[in-house]
Amino acid sequence: MELLTNSVSPRLSYMAATKPLENIDWTRFTGSNVQLLLDTSWCFGVILYTRLCSTVDSAQRNRLLQDALKAVTVTVEVSRLPNVIERSWWYPWLLGKIRDKLKMDLGTTLDLFQEAVSLCTKDTEVEPLYRLHATRLKRALSVSPQPDFELLSKYSYATVETKPQLRLEDASTDDLTVPRPEKAHEEEKEKDPTNDLLTIVKDCVKAMQRCRKKDRYFSKSVLHRAVAFCHPVMGPDVQHAKELLSPLFKKKQGNEVVDIWRSSDDSTYQTFLNRCNKFDRLREKHMRTYVDFLESTDDWERLKSFARLVQVSAEKVPNMMMKRMADRCALLLSRRP
Repeated sequence: MELLTNSVSPRLSYMAATKPLENIDWTRFTGSNVQLLLDTSWCFGVILYTRLCSTVDSAQRNRLLQDALKAVTVTVEVSRLPNVIERSWWYPWLLGKIRDKLKMDLGTTLDLFQEAVSLCTKDTEVEPLYRLHATRLKRALSVSPQPDFELLSKYSYATVETKPQLRLEDASTDDLTVPRPEKAHEEEKEKDPTNDLLTIVKDCVKAMQRCRKKDRYFSKSVLHRAVAFCHPVMGPDVQHAKELLSPLFKKKQGNEVVDIWRSSDDSTYQTFLNRCNKFDRLREKHMRTYVDFLESTDDWERLKSFARLVQVSAEKVPNMMMKRMADRCALLLSRRP
């Protein structure tokens, strides 16, 4: 099933813009119209979610999220009916993303991401696998609310069932060099929540490695691995985090600064990302993080080189993102000791 077909999206886009979702009588789509209900609720959810990505006003964003939640919840519930032939990993994946943005029950959100992983083929497993463990990692490293380590441990990369099954040994462990606790204090350490956090973080890092191994252009997993190594439980090892990101900033072609490219793939997933304006935001996030790492490690020479590259790019292809990065680099270099 297409994410948004050309024949249905303009009509539904108009409906989504003019008719509040709570006024839609979903019951009229039941019975023999199950497929219509599935298609309609899904298209509504995607339209609302993509509109959310270009909305700044917080009240409007929350309203769009709530409406998208209602629509995609209908999609997921209908897709689980026995007479539905095709079940897509898209449905639980997007519902999980919406619930995560609304900070709803974490267990249900992770269940949805795990369901998405279980519905994948070998060619589509990267994004849902990444989303499951990126969410675990984010929650594990959060200060508020207090992480529920017992819950997060239930979705371990080592045990999560996928199709095909992923094994822990598939991932390299070269960069998991955090010292193990001394055996003499093993019993005491087991009661220390720091040990639970370390176990979860290392598990998530391995999942991120798997994503990168499956798709060498999947840069988001590299960024999460780098961020993980900056946490005190992993050292912190900012130098190692910086070196993880460094290969993405070796100039490849044209005026690009970071090695993140728009895919030529015309899949529905790539179409969805393009509609959500993900590309530029992802590039800026990588650049900001890399600059922070350079500053933290006093790597002024590399920061100076990066600043020159950003400045040239900003002059040749003017845009606000590159201007912000150029200003940020100039400010940091002006503070150089």
